[in-house]
Amino acid sequence: MIIKRNIIFSLEKRKKNGLEIVENLPIRVRIIYAGERLDLSTGYRVDLTNWDEGKQRVKPSTTNKLKQAASEINASLTKIESIIQDIFKVYEVKEEIPSLSILKEDINAKIKIQTPIVENKTTKINFFETFNQFLRECAKEDNWTISTIKKYTSLRNNLEKFDRLYFHTSILATFLRYIEYGNYPTMLIYIEKGIVKWYKNSSDFPFKWIPKDFKLPVYTVAGDLYYNNVSDEISQKVDAVEWFSEDFEIHNKKKWKLWEQCYRVSDNGIVSCLWTS
Repeated sequence: MIIKRNIIFSLEKRKKNGLEIVENLPIRVRIIYAGERLDLSTGYRVDLTNWDEGKQRVKPSTTNKLKQAASEINASLTKIESIIQDIFKVYEVKEEIPSLSILKEDINAKIKIQTPIVENKTTKINFFETFNQFLRECAKEDNWTISTIKKYTSLRNNLEKFDRLYFHTSILATFLRYIEYGNYPTMLIYIEKGIVKWYKNSSDFPFKWIPKDFKLPVYTVAGDLYYNNVSDEISQKVDAVEWFSEDFEIHNKKKWKLWEQCYRVSDNGIVSCLWTS
């Protein structure tokens, strides 16, 4: 039995305010077979200018925002394609056509795209390593001043001190305590099934209000994780208006940007942390 199929790698095109987004676009893999279509995230992102649509690969000698080289990403895409082909070959031998849900499960079982998990010891280590990378990359990319570097280094050190001295628990607990006792504008948001269920902010955070049962905005880091299963390894800037379109303060701060980092805490739950840039 032969299952005719087509495996296509492409960038997930998006628009914002009517304009096409051209930077840091997710690479997806689309599988077409037996009249069915399955779209999956590869876990990688690149700028539109660095993508070769004809070859369905990243252009040589380029890197993405995480400094992942084209050769590394392309090797992973080739591996993903090989895994998908091997799965289809198994079903051909069995003379079966897999359903979309079964095929997705089989692929995900073979392709280990790791996402941070909050409630364990490993995540605590990964978070602070991630924060260190965030400091290095952004200080270089945005030409931070010495005072800005010192400010973020202080934030990182204070978070680690709170975690080490008071909790010995998850980074979630650390953020909650830091919001209460820290000295930096921060907000923590809990999302369940794509709906904001709870949030808490420090008194000096510039925005105070998110409507009840607010739908998770698409163009946020948490939105990428929930809607596209794309987890960013470092904190990213987002437009404040995406989260706080209903907050009165946004009228005076429409061009503001915030830093965001999020974590999946359950199958349906995501925690996102916002802080000022």
